[in-house]
Parts: sequence; C-alpha cells; structure tokens
Amino acid sequence: MKCIYCGMKMEWGTTTLTLNVLKEPIPITDIPCLICTCGEVYLPLKIQAQIGRFAEVALSVEEEEESEEMATMTI
Repeated sequence: MKCIYCGMKMEWGTTTLTLNVLKEPIPITDIPCLICTCGEVYLPLKIQAQIGRFAEVALSVEEEEESEEMATMTI
C-alpha cells in the first residue's frame, strides 16, 4: 500500500495511542498499523472500530459518574 500524502510504500509496524478517559490518560500500546517514512500512520478500519467502541464505553461510564456527582450536589 502507498501513502496518500507522499506516494511512498508503507510498512507494518506498531504504535501507541492515548485516550483521555475519566480525566486520566489511558495508553493503548502495540496497535498494528501502517507507517510511512514521511511520518504518516494509518490504522486499519477494524482497529479504528475497536478503539471507537472502547471510547464509547468509556464515555458512557464518564457520563454516569458525572450524573451521580450532580445528583449528590443537588441533594
């Protein structure tokens, strides 16, 4: 596969993403991805979907905690 920015051939490697969940950074390490020599990183769609589901669950947990805090403040 070629990079859409520079046209060079990309190679498989791994990367680390950090999600800010519940006001704390959570690193997700060793994510398989395509890396170009120009610095671009491409995550496969399957990996993007898994990260998206993880983020949705984390956001719903964060929203529940915030609603509990608000409930305690109003009592």
